[in-house]
Amino acid sequence: MVSAPERQDLEAMARDDDHFELLKELGYTSYLAVPLLLEEKVFGAVTLVSAGSGRHFGADDLALVEALAHR
Repeated sequence: MVSAPERQDLEAMARDDDHFELLKELGYTSYLAVPLLLEEKVFGAVTLVSAGSGRHFGADDLALVEALAHR
């Protein structure tokens, strides 16, 4: 079961009802997206998703992904 705050977060991210059901079924718990920049223009993103494990990304994870994205 998805709690009310988590449900609101998933609903806000989902494109439609089918996408919401997929996110819920996967056990989606956390994500992290850091832009890839070239000459101050975004040309992509490094994205990590945690699903099923209950893991939540934190400040250390963000710092690592930012360091990788800026290389």
